[in-house]
Amino acid sequence: MIEKTYKNIGIVAVTSEGAALCYKNIVSESMKRIGKNIHPEISLHNVSFSDYYQALVNDDYQKIVDILLYSIKKLQLMGADFAIIPANTIHCVFNEIQKMSPIPLLSILETTSKECQLQKYKKVCVLGTIFTMQGKLYKESFEKCGIDLFTPSMEEQEVINSIIMDVLIPGKNNNNSIEKVISIINRVKSSECDAVALACTELPVIINNDNSPLPVLNTTNLLSSAALELAINNK
Repeated sequence: MIEKTYKNIGIVAVTSEGAALCYKNIVSESMKRIGKNIHPEISLHNVSFSDYYQALVNDDYQKIVDILLYSIKKLQLMGADFAIIPANTIHCVFNEIQKMSPIPLLSILETTSKECQLQKYKKVCVLGTIFTMQGKLYKESFEKCGIDLFTPSMEEQEVINSIIMDVLIPGKNNNNSIEKVISIINRVKSSECDAVALACTELPVIINNDNSPLPVLNTTNLLSSAALELAINNK
């Protein structure tokens, strides 16, 4: 019998890149905080991304709810004490899922908004999929915290969405994509934004504080850090 020292973190994997980044950050940060090779148990469940994507395209939000609940229940059976969903766009149904989930859930929207408040950001640009940038996802969350939301132009949104869907999610990478996103952030900087929220868990693959013209809010790392905090401090 394995002694359970910390809570078991469940990861609802929507895309492989986002889930992998989240998983890796939990492990690496845990080893820094607790000790070499030490981290909480982590359970992960992944339904084919095509199921999520088709539901989004069809505006079938009930289907998204059904898929998420299926994954969460699988994680519960694996022993997860709570779960995170490292996918910004899918949080469009978070309120419904939170009420129905058999285990507690952490919100990527809430953790990002709290970080904005902590850093005293007043105006933040949100970069993500078309669904995220054009929806009310971060608008409602930011408004509650008194933060102004800014989004790129429609043309720039199309560029970012294409990079996410056609380059990052399939696991590709190229300098051209990096240059395009940095160019957009440079333009955003002139709009007096305090920071840019990487509201797509794959964007940290190419954008970070070292190459971004604006301070970066890495939503992937913020969520994984919140999960680690819950796992190790609420035994």
